[in-house]
Amino acid sequence: MRNISILDRILFLFIAIIAGTEIVSGINQHTLGAITSYTVAFGILVLAGVMLLLFGFELLENPFVPIVSTLIPMMLSLGLVQDHIPGMVNSYASLLGILYLISIWGKFRTGAKAAAMILAMVHGVSGLLLFVLPLVLCFGYGLPYQLLFISLGGLVIGLEGMLLALQKLGVLSVDLNRILSFFPGLLLISTAAFVVGLNIN
Repeated sequence: MRNISILDRILFLFIAIIAGTEIVSGINQHTLGAITSYTVAFGILVLAGVMLLLFGFELLENPFVPIVSTLIPMMLSLGLVQDHIPGMVNSYASLLGILYLISIWGKFRTGAKAAAMILAMVHGVSGLLLFVLPLVLCFGYGLPYQLLFISLGGLVIGLEGMLLALQKLGVLSVDLNRILSFFPGLLLISTAAFVVGLNIN
């Protein structure tokens, strides 16, 4: 496992600060349900930033980390649906709930490869919505192009999850340490992109 560097710690600190600032003052203009979803997502990012800063990449070996981190794209995508497609909130929330329960079951009741495939599927559903919905809202309904930063964040966070999942499945021959060398920067980019995309007046 790659040893955490000073630069990595600085990046994780910035992630915690940016996400924490967003919780305190950045999401008040959204609907109540969306604020709740975004608060959970950014709260996990704050916790992840602080914990990774303190304990390093070894924290990623904890079996509960993938279960908790999966909530980030899930809650962000649910918040988007609550903001822009309120009629689909119940259906989408039910789908996410079922997928999340399956991912928990898979993590503790199946082999490592099966669990990684299930988590990749859950990330794929929420990540795809994070990427596609802002594109539809901007180009189809004329909403501010600032929303496209959410697509960027969804693409980056999806790339992170995909690389880690493929490496665990043995499909990707790239060394884990090389993937982890990009992890703090990608997480910072995705966090900042989500903040920019959600702060629409």
